[in-house]
Amino acid sequence: TTPFDRWVGGEEAAISAAAKRGFALLNGKAACVACHNGWRFTDDQFHDIGTTTTDQGRGKAAKDESLNFAFKTPTLRAVALRAPYMHNASLATLDEVVRHYQKGGVDHPSRPPLLLPILLSDTERHDLVVSMNTLTVNLHLLMIRFYRPTPERHAIVIEILAEEKFALLQH
Repeated sequence: TTPFDRWVGGEEAAISAAAKRGFALLNGKAACVACHNGWRFTDDQFHDIGTTTTDQGRGKAAKDESLNFAFKTPTLRAVALRAPYMHNASLATLDEVVRHYQKGGVDHPSRPPLLLPILLSDTERHDLVVSMNTLTVNLHLLMIRFYRPTPERHAIVIEILAEEKFALLQH
């Protein structure tokens, strides 16, 4: 289970104070919950989130201009494992994603009125990212728990750990 799930289940120490503040922001001031709601943290709808793109998204497929530049809201579950972000992989980190929403994105005619710039302090942005990271299972613990050594599995684990180390060095 994720740290977030353990916290919701009553394990108060499962997430940090910063993550708790971030969860409050997600549901309040940052208004992420408008699209990232429910247990899966998605409304499964299509929204124009103001990205710089020439891809018309759902609007082209549905032949509906009100859906131009609209893409399906992804779940926030396991979000830390799915970088880069946005439909076009234009943002490398969750911090960059939050900064995008702080600016309000590109003002397309199809951008919903709810998507306005979000005024967050550096600490609030950090707390929001920390909170989102609690929706991801700790892969190291998962591998230790279910790892049964075979040469093939060992090679896969070494490859995953090398990729994670490389990713961490890039940040």
